[in-house]
Amino acid sequence: MNDLIEEFFGPRNELAPDRLGDSSRTQLNDWIRALGTGTRTSFLPRSYRGQLFWYVFTPNDRRANEILELLGAWIGPTYSDLAGNHGRLDLTDPFDSRIDALSELAVLRFEVLPRTGTPAAKEAKDYVRKALIRLTGLLDNRPPSEFRLAKSTSEILDDLGHALSARDRTASEASLNDLATNGDLDAVNLSFVRLRTLASLGDWNQLLADRAIEDILRMNRPPGVTRSIRRAVYHAFLATLDSTERDAELLATAGELPQKYRSIGRGPTANHRDELVLQVLLALQSGSPAGNTSVDHLVAGADALEIGLEARLRRLVKTSASTKQSTAPAPLDAATAAAELYDAGDTQGSLDAALRLPVTFKTGRIAVSAAADLANEESARLALNYVDHAPDIRKMLAGNRSIQRNLAELERLISSEGPQDWSSWFDQIANGADVATVSTTTPDDFERWATLTFAELERRLEAISDDALIVLGETSGQFLAAHREALDKAAAAGVGVGRRLLEALSVGGKCSNGIQAQTLNLIDLAFSSSFSAAEYAEILEHITEIRRTNSAPSTVDWQLDLLQLVTAYPNSDKNGGSLEQFVVSCLTDLIKHRHALSFTSTSAIKMVCDETRIDLPDIFKTPAPDEVDELQAYAYLRGKTVALYSLMESASTRAAQLLRQLVPDLDIRLFADKVGSDPLAKASENADLFVIVTAAAKHAATEFIETHRGARPTILVNSKGTSAILRSLRGT
Repeated sequence: MNDLIEEFFGPRNELAPDRLGDSSRTQLNDWIRALGTGTRTSFLPRSYRGQLFWYVFTPNDRRANEILELLGAWIGPTYSDLAGNHGRLDLTDPFDSRIDALSELAVLRFEVLPRTGTPAAKEAKDYVRKALIRLTGLLDNRPPSEFRLAKSTSEILDDLGHALSARDRTASEASLNDLATNGDLDAVNLSFVRLRTLASLGDWNQLLADRAIEDILRMNRPPGVTRSIRRAVYHAFLATLDSTERDAELLATAGELPQKYRSIGRGPTANHRDELVLQVLLALQSGSPAGNTSVDHLVAGADALEIGLEARLRRLVKTSASTKQSTAPAPLDAATAAAELYDAGDTQGSLDAALRLPVTFKTGRIAVSAAADLANEESARLALNYVDHAPDIRKMLAGNRSIQRNLAELERLISSEGPQDWSSWFDQIANGADVATVSTTTPDDFERWATLTFAELERRLEAISDDALIVLGETSGQFLAAHREALDKAAAAGVGVGRRLLEALSVGGKCSNGIQAQTLNLIDLAFSSSFSAAEYAEILEHITEIRRTNSAPSTVDWQLDLLQLVTAYPNSDKNGGSLEQFVVSCLTDLIKHRHALSFTSTSAIKMVCDETRIDLPDIFKTPAPDEVDELQAYAYLRGKTVALYSLMESASTRAAQLLRQLVPDLDIRLFADKVGSDPLAKASENADLFVIVTAAAKHAATEFIETHRGARPTILVNSKGTSAILRSLRGT
């Protein structure tokens, strides 16, 4: 530590400790002693050529990120450059590079603004020094268990949105764990989030086996949870029969569904094909005139979800009619008919029918329930105006607990001044709303709102200002989860969107598992078409910024994934300078975290350096201590055939290259089919192991593989990067 202190107060620091006043000297000595403990946070000042810098020494990267948040709140952009520089050292400055080399702690730096020579400089210096003294007292007196800054629920949900957008199960589970420990959500609301997450990941069997499912089926629940359960029931019981149009069997199976699932047809309008098919099947089972009416309404709008779905459903209805005996239905009174429309899943039809009738408790309940399921301002106003015509009925409705919750939701919908869809949500960002405002108006269920078309998304991202882009980068998780299908379908046409979103994440400055997963996801989109040299250099700068913000010993695998992904794509850098800078920057941070690297990691680094013709740092030339153990962990693959399926071909190609180095006699075959094929069938039937990267897979191809694979060993990988593939194949 003595070397560090001598260097810090050496020639490149014009601040001399022995010239300080008594109180300032005492405080500085305390910070120096804190630096020696290795467990406390300390602050040291440096004055140089009219600039005043504060250096923050923290025990680890996680503490550094937490301190950075506190500094942003206590000092902020008014008196520092924290907003733009995010506390990073300037390693082109010999002073900073030397301090970084001498310190075993995580180091941050910020400059006090305005600089010396301006009228407000003295006030700024005094303010910052006093703020740091107060912050030191807070940190030193706070119990260690209470130090870690808990993320807010909105921050965790934003992170979960990024993870779901990238279809990364590992990052999604981390967010769910954060929500559970955060303490803001009760057990029921945690269950709602968990079920929606499982649906978004397509974990249908796990959803139906969830410990809370029985209770949730019996309670009043948000529309998104009902939609999630519908989709799970369809995929667990009906999907195979529907895809092959074995309609007689499909209808019979629907008629034999467990009783607990019979009521999930009612509620919100379908957002997905699978939901609507289930709703139609359940309506066909009712056998009532209202059921037939609701089927007609449901089928008529089917092509809005998928072209050709209306014709498919009419064939199903025709098969149903041919298997039923024609009998004259018993007449229904109008209120009962409206109720049966609601029970059959025709939410809009039931609301319209109820509004045409005199207000009674029964019709009021139908109107309020249907409007709450539709969850839009227009329906909410219609339902509330309807029941307000009969104050006594309204009072009776409010006395019922479940109806009371629906009434409260309708009141919220008509009184909310915030956005009601993703279009108006984006508008508020473009119009200058800050992060706090945007976070409070973002829905916890990203499927609740209508999405933008891809063309509209592209146009808005191109037009958004730099300041608004920062806010988008900090709040875009749920938004991107809602639009992931549009981004998936865009393919190479989405290159510009992918690059703009990476820029948003870079200026947003967030550090999280979800951001890391999303970065890999967007890189694959951003690199799906060629660049100009200038565009290539710019996108590497954005990726570098994200990597630096998220750099820590715990993220070395992710950092290696970035390095391997970027260098796997065609190089648009004519002079080689941008790519070389990117690789060297990655290597610099990996050297800092070298103790977290395995033999497999250093093998990946060597491979990248060989390909890019960049000198391998000497520290990676030394044999890794775990080399024997790592080679042994993969030895069971000798002489075997491994099939690997992933649509992120850059990551699977890198994984295959590394595996061939680790196991020279391994036969590894790569697949990126979007549907079944003869080669995929043969590999499924013959490979010793089949690895499916579920985060980068098409459902049709995955089902095809599983059908042909049978009981043979299959490994499912939950994340897209190379490291996740390697971990999945690592033996014990």
